[in-house]
Amino acid sequence: MTKPHLLRSIALSLPLALVAAIGVTAQEIPAAQQRSPATYEQYPYRPACRQLTAAPGSAAGWLAWGPTVEGTHQNWKGLQSSVAPEDAYQRLADIGLCVVDGELVPFEQIGVGAISAESKTRGRRNVAELKARLDNPESEPGETSTMQFLFWLAGIWGAVCLFEKFEDRPLMRKLTGNTDTFAFTPPDLERPTAEIPSRVSPEILDAASAERDQRSAYQTLLASPFVSRAIFGGQRTGKTNLAAQAARKLSETRQIKFFHFNLNSVAGSDEDANYFDVDGIRSVRGDLLHASPEEAKRLINEVNELMDEFMTYTQPSILIADEWSELAASFNEHVDLLAPLIASLAAKISGFASSGMKRRKAIWTIAPVMVAGQLEKFGLAVKSLSPILVAIAPGHTAKWEDEELSFDRSLYGQVSKNYPGIEEPPTDSAASRIAFINGRWAALGTRSMATVPVQPSGFAADAATIAALPTTEDDLSEDLQLFRDWLTAKLGEVVEYRDFNNASKFKSISRSRESFDFLCDKACIKGWLSPRGDDGYLVIK
Repeated sequence: MTKPHLLRSIALSLPLALVAAIGVTAQEIPAAQQRSPATYEQYPYRPACRQLTAAPGSAAGWLAWGPTVEGTHQNWKGLQSSVAPEDAYQRLADIGLCVVDGELVPFEQIGVGAISAESKTRGRRNVAELKARLDNPESEPGETSTMQFLFWLAGIWGAVCLFEKFEDRPLMRKLTGNTDTFAFTPPDLERPTAEIPSRVSPEILDAASAERDQRSAYQTLLASPFVSRAIFGGQRTGKTNLAAQAARKLSETRQIKFFHFNLNSVAGSDEDANYFDVDGIRSVRGDLLHASPEEAKRLINEVNELMDEFMTYTQPSILIADEWSELAASFNEHVDLLAPLIASLAAKISGFASSGMKRRKAIWTIAPVMVAGQLEKFGLAVKSLSPILVAIAPGHTAKWEDEELSFDRSLYGQVSKNYPGIEEPPTDSAASRIAFINGRWAALGTRSMATVPVQPSGFAADAATIAALPTTEDDLSEDLQLFRDWLTAKLGEVVEYRDFNNASKFKSISRSRESFDFLCDKACIKGWLSPRGDDGYLVIK
C-alpha cells in the first residue's frame, strides 16, 4: 500500500465523535441534550423523546424504538408492544436515549465540512488539511507537516502505553526517582446501599403497572393521541362515541385540531352533528349511498380539500376517517371516484404510522367490520395502524332502542385475524362496554350521549344471587369449603376436571364430573374462578 493510500485509511478511520465533540453547533441546544444518546456516539446530540418512533420488532409482541434518519428507521431499543407510548418515552429517557421535554435536534452526523473554518479548532483544521492533501497527493510531494505530526503523535502514544505497562517495575521506579510503594487506602465514606432482589417477580411487575392497567380505553386514548389507530366495533357499541369524545376533550385541553369526514353518514340523523359539530373539529359529511354521480363527485372533492387543509395545518392535528370499511370497499358504487382518495389516504397512513408522534399528527379510522378481502388494495393500509376493538363484554347485554347487543364473536375473529396479538376478552368484566387498546382490555370509559339501558347477563347478572350467598368461610358447606381450600393452593393456575378427579383431597366427596361442574359454578359466582375454554377455570381469588 502506498503512503498516500495508507494515510488516507488512517484519516478516514478517525472516530467521528472526536470531530463532533469539539465543534460549534448549528443551533442552540439545551445543556441536557449536549451529549450523545447512550451507546450511539455517532449522533452528537441527545434527541427529544418525541423524535423517536416505533416500528414492528423482529419478534411478535415487540416494537423497535428509534429515530428515522435519512428515511431509515434506527432500532435503538426494543420494548413490548403493550407499553404505552408515554411510558415508553419515560423508559427511553431513563436509559439515556432521549430527553422527555427536550428540543428537536438534527440527527445528521457532523462532518468536517459542516463547520466554518473560523469556528474550527486546531485539531479540526489539522484533520481537514490532512484529508485535503490526501485528496490531491500530487500537490505537495514528500512528507507534509501534518504527516509528521501524525507519526509523532503515534510515537508519543506508544511511549505512554509502555510507561504505563512498566511504571511499577523496580527499574522504572529508579529511573523516575519514585521508590515509594504504592498503597491505596479507600476513603472512610459510607456509600448508600440498596437491596436488589435476586429476581423481578410478576407481582412486582404487576404493582409497577397497576396505575396504567386501571386506565380506561378513553383515558389511554387521551394519553397517546398521536398514535395512528384503526378503531373497530359493532354497530351501537360506542366506537364513534369514543373517537368523538376523545376529539372534544383533546381539542379543549391540548388545542389539537381535528378534521373529520364521513361519506356514509345517514341522512336525516343528527348523531354525527352531535358528535362533531363543535369548536375545534372541522367535519365534512354526506351519504354516497344515495348520492348521484354529480353529488358524489362534489362530496369527494370536499374531502380532498379537507385533507389538503389537514396536511398544510402546521399545529398538532388529527384526521378521522369514519366508516372506512364502506369507504374503501371494492364493491362501492363510486369506487372509481374514490380510488384516488383512498390511495392518497393510504400514503398518509403509512407515513403517520411511523412518524406521527414526531410530526404531532395522526390518522384515526373507524369501521364496523374488518374483512380484508372486501377492501381495495390501498384500503388494506389500515393494517399498519394500532388497533382498538370496542365491544360488549362477554356475559353482558346492552339495549339500544329495541335492539339487544352482545359480544360479537364474528367481529372479534375478523380483527384478531388481521391484527395478531389481540387477546380473548375477559369473561368476568365488571364493565359492560370494553375496548382492546395498547395490548390490553379495559373499560370503555366514555359517557353515552344518549340513554342506553344496560342489562348484564350471565355471571354478571347474578348480583342478587351473589349477595344472598354466605360471605364468610365459616358459612360454606363442607364440600365447598374443601373445594375452596384446594383452590387456595392453586391461585393463578388453570384447573380442569382431571386435576379435580386426581386430587386425593376429595376422597370424602364425590369426584364425578357433575360434582366438579356444580362446585365450579358456585366458585364462579363467588368470584374465585374465571372460565377458560371448554373445561378449564383460572383461579383468581
